[in-house]
Amino acid sequence: MVESFNIDMPVILDFVPLLTLQEKLDPKLELFYCDTTVSVPLGKVSGVKPRTTPLGGVVKEGLIHRGTTDIVYGMPDPTNYAVSQLDIFTQQEILQDIQAHVGIPEAVLQVRGAIEGIPKAVEDLEVFSGCEKVLHMLISRGNRIRSLRRMTGLLLWNPYHPIKNDLAIYRYAQSANDPVFRRMKSIQKTDWMLMWDGQRYGSPRSPSVVLPLQRGLVGQKARSLGFKPTEFYQDVGLPHPISGRINSRFIEARFYMLENRREVTAV
Repeated sequence: MVESFNIDMPVILDFVPLLTLQEKLDPKLELFYCDTTVSVPLGKVSGVKPRTTPLGGVVKEGLIHRGTTDIVYGMPDPTNYAVSQLDIFTQQEILQDIQAHVGIPEAVLQVRGAIEGIPKAVEDLEVFSGCEKVLHMLISRGNRIRSLRRMTGLLLWNPYHPIKNDLAIYRYAQSANDPVFRRMKSIQKTDWMLMWDGQRYGSPRSPSVVLPLQRGLVGQKARSLGFKPTEFYQDVGLPHPISGRINSRFIEARFYMLENRREVTAV
């Protein structure tokens, strides 16, 4: 498996953990891996059959409970295969496959592996010379901002209401009270990144390499979708020194300064 980032690495934070909304925002984004929790109509939980969807998603039979099940697409570790050998799915294809197989559109992302081109902002830098693709894994973490505020006394930024408002302003939701937001209870955070040069993978382990790459990915996507950087649903999280000062077995979180929104949050 690819080694996770160290705690001193910057990360991309994505504040929209719903595939239902991600499909509207970026339908053509290509994924090499996707683990999503899907709502199943009551009374039909045990009837989600067959256990493989038409697109190749695998229904996790052991996790079917309380009206939800997980459906997994692709492989979490791409390093044993060339990029051309990976099964690649767009977010739109996955959501349509889930809707056709389960019959309900609500899907919450747990783990998502995206594959994108090297952003134009960094493609001329020597360190990215010859690179064709960047692969990055995002893992969902529960939004515990309210409890962390109480435990630390810090005025941490909670993305829940601002992101709902921004998506409504940009017409990706009917309003900030749209029912689609009911399950927006987590934040996706970079776990690792890989670069592909056409022959082999490279694993960037230095903030001086990772940071411009993440800035390029987030900035390019915001511009392509017409978002202002301060209103975008993604941001680059810079490790905040407060993480080193809060050392408690009761507080399992990392603190980040958001580069565009200039707020401190925790994941």
